[in-house]
Amino acid sequence: MASSARPLNAAKPKVLVLGDAIVDQHIYDMRAEDADQSLAWTSPLSRDDWHYAAGFDTRQCLAGPAAVHAMLWANNIAVAGNIFPIEGAFRNSTENGSILILRKRANAGKTREERTRAYLTKSSGKTWQQIVASGMNEKASTDREETWRAVINLLHRRGVPYVDPFKSKKHKYNKETIEAVCLWDLGRGFFHGPEAGEWEGQQDELFEWYKALCKGTRKPSILVRTSDPDRFKHFLKKLAGQPGKAPIVVLVCALGQIYDGDLRGSGTWSGIWAQTYDYLNRPEKDYLFDSKSENWRFHVVIPVYEDGVIWIGPNQWPVGKADRNSKFLGQDKRPLGKLFMVPGAQPGLSDFAEHSRTIGVHALLTYAIAEHLADTRRDTKLALAIRNGLMRSRRLRSHGYCSPDELFLIEDSGKKFYINYPCELWIKGLREATDLLLEVENPHTRQNAGPYEVECKVKFPDDAELAGRPQASLRIFNTIEKQVSDEYVASPLNCVRVVADVGYEKDVLKRLLSRTSDHWVNINGKPLPLDSFAREEIESFTLRQRISMQFGNFAMADPKEAAPILDLAQRVRQHVLNNRYNSPEKGSVFNFALFGSPGSGKSFLAREIARLIDSKGAIFTPDEFNLSQFTEPAQLTRALEVIASKSVGAKVPLVLWDEFDSVIDEKRGGWLARFLMPMQDAHFFDGHQKRPIGTAVFVFIGGTFPTAEEFRAWACTTTDRDGSASEAVLLKARDFHSRLYTALDMPSIVEKDGPYQIFRTDWVNSYAKLARAVLLRDFFRNNSRIGKTVFLQCVEEDLCKFLLAIPLRHGARSLLRIVEACLVSKPSRVSMLHLPPAHFLAEHIETENVRREGGKKIGMTIAEMRKACRE
Repeated sequence: MASSARPLNAAKPKVLVLGDAIVDQHIYDMRAEDADQSLAWTSPLSRDDWHYAAGFDTRQCLAGPAAVHAMLWANNIAVAGNIFPIEGAFRNSTENGSILILRKRANAGKTREERTRAYLTKSSGKTWQQIVASGMNEKASTDREETWRAVINLLHRRGVPYVDPFKSKKHKYNKETIEAVCLWDLGRGFFHGPEAGEWEGQQDELFEWYKALCKGTRKPSILVRTSDPDRFKHFLKKLAGQPGKAPIVVLVCALGQIYDGDLRGSGTWSGIWAQTYDYLNRPEKDYLFDSKSENWRFHVVIPVYEDGVIWIGPNQWPVGKADRNSKFLGQDKRPLGKLFMVPGAQPGLSDFAEHSRTIGVHALLTYAIAEHLADTRRDTKLALAIRNGLMRSRRLRSHGYCSPDELFLIEDSGKKFYINYPCELWIKGLREATDLLLEVENPHTRQNAGPYEVECKVKFPDDAELAGRPQASLRIFNTIEKQVSDEYVASPLNCVRVVADVGYEKDVLKRLLSRTSDHWVNINGKPLPLDSFAREEIESFTLRQRISMQFGNFAMADPKEAAPILDLAQRVRQHVLNNRYNSPEKGSVFNFALFGSPGSGKSFLAREIARLIDSKGAIFTPDEFNLSQFTEPAQLTRALEVIASKSVGAKVPLVLWDEFDSVIDEKRGGWLARFLMPMQDAHFFDGHQKRPIGTAVFVFIGGTFPTAEEFRAWACTTTDRDGSASEAVLLKARDFHSRLYTALDMPSIVEKDGPYQIFRTDWVNSYAKLARAVLLRDFFRNNSRIGKTVFLQCVEEDLCKFLLAIPLRHGARSLLRIVEACLVSKPSRVSMLHLPPAHFLAEHIETENVRREGGKKIGMTIAEMRKACRE
């Protein structure tokens, strides 16, 4: 509560917050059924319906600069600005802000929650050390049945004059105390946009106002939260032209919003890097870059969802100064800065789950930086502030927003407003549970559980490559390699560590437990409450730090393979959400194909895409049919009838057509022509009439053709050597192929040179080896339990090397059979001594079509392979 002793507008503030004082209408879905059936995905109801519909509760919550102002005030940082008192249009609920629906998210299985939000609220005056000392931690609630998160921004009012435009005479402050100034975008009121015709004049006034806050060499830091630096271009140019040492300027920019929000890409890390690079490389952006000193003038912080940050700024270069020459840089004069990435989300894509449904995470990043600038006028620890902001953003997405009874109350001029960010994200003392996760460290790699700085290697495209691409789709990085203790991600040492990471006693989480209760961990002598977010972050840390990226539960090594999979997932999601409410007659089918060796995870990937789009199973109805088991076309018709019966009530069939390219009527691919009508028109013929399928997703899983390229080459061949129509033409294979959105190969776990598999025990950076290592880790973990008891604690290095090196007869299935055989005796430590007999291995290890790296001899015995792995 504001009081005369601690007003919301301090007479001697440390921080000034100026911007549109947004107040959001938040509508909480209180109903018991799944929120996917709620207002977020149903017909666009009127605002009155949202306010008064049964099962919904509405509150006004502070957002944007108002939330940042209130958070600073609540943490005893003296703050002032134009936000409070809230008056005028802000009090009219029909005119202000955005309307968000916050949906209920059940805590699956009611797992233990030693620190529920209700408990936090009751203990908000205590630090974690005080809570531990009082013994109250044992009394905390042990489950939380629901949390809240934003589903979608349904309404945004534009053109409402929230407050008067900026006038410097109205905002006079004590220059002796101000450490930082936060300016929050423009366009709705306080900072009028270009359409008002006054913005450049306002920027002149803003610059003179800022100069008046400076005293000698003392210049308050400036934080600008904007979608586009050009919005403050005039102001920033004036700052850049001032003599003497420049102030610290940090621009938190959602660059994905520039050019009307058209990212012109799939939303991958490389896509955002490309857009950023193209944007900053334009000549008119020279106000951000000092050509004389060959350095950046301002810090530009670009969030990539909640998974990381692109940081460009003074002395933030990806290559050494000696390499900044025309030969290295080619025609590109603006190499970019550093990356902060969450383990497992780098470098090719951002974790896909529910990005567009979480709103407000960038405000947490902005707040973390504002708080840092309030405490110091130096930028030496800006990296820590960025990492803190990212970790808090991840917790918001994981835990959601406050429920109605946990909102943080702010009262101003007799009016009550609320902050809906959970207390553990921003209140000092309580947020230690989030910030201390940054100190969880793997002793082998010296990496942290939270976001960390990534070392980049940059290869700029040559002129020929540039000529074939539109500017906005430029990809700066051909390779971005994370290094672990001077080892590449897919180095032999790291691959062995991934395989061996099966001993639960060796997990980071186990080492951190400080007492018999598993509810608290001890990090550097500080107690950390182990709620579900902390547990999940630490438990998954050992794998996420060692792989290139993770797509749901599908781990991938090579970013080149991950980017098209992300693009596919986004297209599937868009198709489902846009069409699921169509009538069956107006339905459409999204089609794609997956190829790969047996057991490579084709079906698993399709299900992971569905799980990320529909985490609660409220949208998809999965089905699987193996066409190699069908003996007549009537069986396919009956399968389509089953699918059509499930495409009702906004349910979307997700159908896996396994071995779709199998033989029927003695013809390989004989089924293809029978899919043309369902794929194109979402209808099928049942022998009597044309019937609708409705909206569906068809996943065609290859069985006869080993790769997408081989299938494409066969399907698109029109004539045989004698000039007659090819088999593919007669089977309508080309028509089938044209109806596919994409055809992808699964990541390979074998290395080949022509027809031969390569045997090697040493390499620099092999994505195929890392993909196999991740698979082996899962095989060992999934087969090392008796009930709930885990018997396996260690995989010895010799067995790791052997399983990573051997050529496989049947791909992943051979690998799984060997692992299962090694674990028959339920050992606590498993080594090459536990390998099955030679006759068993001969069924699964390729010995003929194999060549040792560097040698010319074709073929190796299993005994030779054993010996090589022991050397």
